[in-house]
Amino acid sequence: MLKIYQGRENIDKEKFIYEHTEGETLVIVPNQYTLVAEEQALKYLNTSCLLNVEILSMNRLGLRMLQEQGTDNVRMLDRYERYMLLARIIRNREKQLDIFRTSAGKRNFVEMVHDFIADFRQQECTREELEEILADPETDELLRKKIRELSGILEEYESLVQGKYKDVEDYVDLYTDAIGKSRELAGKTVWVYGFDSMTAKFVRSLTEIAGERVRHGEPDGFRPGGRADSEHPPFRRREGPDGFRGNPDRRRAGEVGNTKAHRAGSFYPIG
Repeated sequence: MLKIYQGRENIDKEKFIYEHTEGETLVIVPNQYTLVAEEQALKYLNTSCLLNVEILSMNRLGLRMLQEQGTDNVRMLDRYERYMLLARIIRNREKQLDIFRTSAGKRNFVEMVHDFIADFRQQECTREELEEILADPETDELLRKKIRELSGILEEYESLVQGKYKDVEDYVDLYTDAIGKSRELAGKTVWVYGFDSMTAKFVRSLTEIAGERVRHGEPDGFRPGGRADSEHPPFRRREGPDGFRGNPDRRRAGEVGNTKAHRAGSFYPIG
């Protein structure tokens, strides 16, 4: 069952989480927050050692699942290697550029293209969507030219890495596909918190963890950033004494859909 908790900013969410952990628990937090999250867990559990609670980033959990299935030995293209590859692509395409020709030799432009491709792939966009924008008569001509040039760089990048390397976004796809075959989450409760925003790929991973299958890759009432879908509001209207909306006895903000927990586990995202 997927449950979403929502509370005011002044509510101590970490205290709420660790007051309600039962049995084996995984807590998924952003990559740079794992150490602080462990310190908070030790504080609120009033212990010097975490036994049934484990703090992980999504990438670390994904690596563990791939190792479990023996599929972790892949040739990864890291951030710096992708940067160098893009620099070469841009240098070779410089004469084909119009809008970005004067910027092609600058480091900041390579970084901009790198970030564009990373965001493009993390949000699971497609080149077909770019073609739709280009074909739209209302699209600004300057924007159309920029998109056409960036799309050409993106197409060449994807053709060069396809079948040879896996980049960060491909890696997310690998472990997302591995979730359904993994025993790593068996009987465990999963809490997710601390994210200011969530990419489409991240949400798809959460959907797989929750054991939910939906047509567009998003569970009802759940959107990146932990917000509720206005068409499918999952929250009850009562507000408990602790500031969390929902049943004041269970402090449960709501239940989304009629889903089963992944392999008898439970899943608790919190905004």
